[in-house]
Amino acid sequence: MGRLRVQFDIEDKDNKKIFLPYRTPYSGIIFMPEIGDAVEIFYTGGEGFIDTIIRTKELDEEFKNVTDKYIGNNRKQRIFFREKSLEIKSTDNSIFLDDKKIVMTAGKNKITLDENGITINNVDKNQIVLNNQGITVNNDGKNQVVLNNQGVTVNNNDKNQILLNNQGVTAKSDGKIIGDSSGDTSFKVGGSFKAKASGSAKIDGQSVELG
Repeated sequence: MGRLRVQFDIEDKDNKKIFLPYRTPYSGIIFMPEIGDAVEIFYTGGEGFIDTIIRTKELDEEFKNVTDKYIGNNRKQRIFFREKSLEIKSTDNSIFLDDKKIVMTAGKNKITLDENGITINNVDKNQIVLNNQGITVNNDGKNQVVLNNQGVTVNNNDKNQILLNNQGVTAKSDGKIIGDSSGDTSFKVGGSFKAKASGSAKIDGQSVELG
């Protein structure tokens, strides 16, 4: 299967490192010893070989659940076979799978897939939700864009809203709505036009034509 250089803990410093073949009774997935691992060496029939890797380091806390099975290395890459789920980890990145959902995490970013749809979270502030109701984009918990079969809705701080659908365009605000143009501005209305103000209404211009 291959040869590994083994260092013996003996006093003869000139002959304490030799190459020996590595053998295992298992087939399929093979895990070779890593640098620094302790191993058992068998000598039989005039030949010595490495047969078993001996763990000398204490297990991390996440490996101590006796109901879990895991495959891992010394570089924080591991696969956990838990009672009701499977988890693959590489340092701070992971993929979690159970019978209800799949969660992929990269640092502070997360993608969740389940029977309700797909949710993408970015640093716990930005979110995109895709499901059978439509698409929702949330920003910092204050701004939101919703696209569904009723149209497109833009919300800002729960105070301002723009709604676009097959009925037209509606803009609402608890504050001011200001339109500013440095050039010509035209409004074309195919039906009636109505302006209503609870206070004063004012139109300024060099000339005002009403007709």
